[in-house]
Amino acid sequence: MNYLSHILLLLGLISVSKAHGFIKIVILAGLGLAGLWMVHTLAQDYSNITNNSGGGGGGGGGGRLFEKRSIDVSNI
Repeated sequence: MNYLSHILLLLGLISVSKAHGFIKIVILAGLGLAGLWMVHTLAQDYSNITNNSGGGGGGGGGGRLFEKRSIDVSNI
């Protein structure tokens, strides 16, 4: 191997070792975005379940989970 190929090989090894930290950051950022997407999807599903379960509820749409029920006291 000549002098130029040794220099290129050395520079390649240095750049790979320096890029290792950046690659970790990119992977962690991707995992963070995936986590946010999953939470967003769960929130949409919960919103669809509570809003489509029939009226009622207070505040933010509620639904059947938080709807007030009247109690029939004539049978007690």
